[in-house]
Amino acid sequence: MSTKTVSSIDLNKQKRSSLESVGHNVVKVDMDDKITGKAKYGSDIQPDGILHAAVVRSRHTHAIIQSVDISAAESMEGVRAIVTRDQLLGQFDNRVRYYGDVIAAVAATTHEVAIKAAESIISTLEPLPSIHDPKRAIQSGSPKVHDVNNPNFGQHGRHEFVVENSEYVQNIDDYHYVCIGDVEEGFLEADFIFEHEYISPRVNPCNLDTHCTIAEWDGDTVVFTETLGAPSRSRDEIADLMGIPHEQVTVMQWSKLRSQVEDLFADSVKGRVRLHSTRYRKMHDQQGRAWITIDGEEIVNMTNLFEWLYQRDRRAAELAGVEPGGQTWEVYASKWCDAEQELRQDSVFWQGDLGDAMFSYLQSSIDNIVSSDNILIRAIGMLDRRVGKRRLATLSETIDHPLVALLHTFRCDAEGMQTFPREP
Repeated sequence: MSTKTVSSIDLNKQKRSSLESVGHNVVKVDMDDKITGKAKYGSDIQPDGILHAAVVRSRHTHAIIQSVDISAAESMEGVRAIVTRDQLLGQFDNRVRYYGDVIAAVAATTHEVAIKAAESIISTLEPLPSIHDPKRAIQSGSPKVHDVNNPNFGQHGRHEFVVENSEYVQNIDDYHYVCIGDVEEGFLEADFIFEHEYISPRVNPCNLDTHCTIAEWDGDTVVFTETLGAPSRSRDEIADLMGIPHEQVTVMQWSKLRSQVEDLFADSVKGRVRLHSTRYRKMHDQQGRAWITIDGEEIVNMTNLFEWLYQRDRRAAELAGVEPGGQTWEVYASKWCDAEQELRQDSVFWQGDLGDAMFSYLQSSIDNIVSSDNILIRAIGMLDRRVGKRRLATLSETIDHPLVALLHTFRCDAEGMQTFPREP
């Protein structure tokens, strides 16, 4: 009799084969639009009368700005505004502190004029000593980025801290000390100890779009369309910088996103179904909610992230047969994915689910939308003008979620189509 030993590699292959996505080719929902050039990015948005900005940046790592000559740029046709470093909002002085630090900025009627004007600005800088080793930078005697540690520039997320390491003397922007378990005991019990120093490289997401911000005044509200990932935090920082109330700043990752999605709605439902999102606090993952209304009546509510995670943990603990919290979280962590699927199947979503669904929606074909595994994408798809009456009738046979069913029935009624009761 021979015994076959199952290796860990074989076991891993078995695990991967049982998964829906890991280990399998997955078609990107936005692939067609991106490879054909149909996908829209922030830099594709060109409002009427828009001015283009260009920034003059330092080519020195550390230097004192002695003079800035903007006379040539001011005389160029199409230049509408020029600001130098000392005129910028915020606590800027005459010292640049990194390669690329701002010296001046230009606004002009075209991108080409803005670039040409920025290139014509002549700046004179006096180089100062710089240091590029973080270990040496924190030691006494090295060039200082700022005169004190943890300087207060009104930046969000700033907090007081106490440095507990005597080697950390200066240039300390933040400090956290983390210790888990008994390190010395772990070394004593180890069969082999390997010590080495690792330095992680700079991370770049390599996104296809170029970062951009478009600012427009709408009455007494300034509206920003950004390619950033934290619109609420961005709004608060901009408002504080400009010295205006937070409600007078709108970061249009949401409102323009909403208008782009709602513009795809069929005429029979447009204006009757609205997608909403709001924040009650400053942090982007703090208190807030998203919700969908039909004729002003709320049909689904999506809570903040913390409340949703609390419900997920409770559901996961139930699936694992343990009490939630404490040291038991490691036991039910393996049930998180199952718990999240169950919550969404029960129409329990968190606020970010709606925004994520809407971003994906705009990058998806209508075929991928109506067959999507994402419940919110499928639900919104029932309202899409690209879904005609014939397809609506066909979809009625495959709907398996109450929210999708609700919006499908509403759309059919709005189109004057006959609907039939579904089995619960």
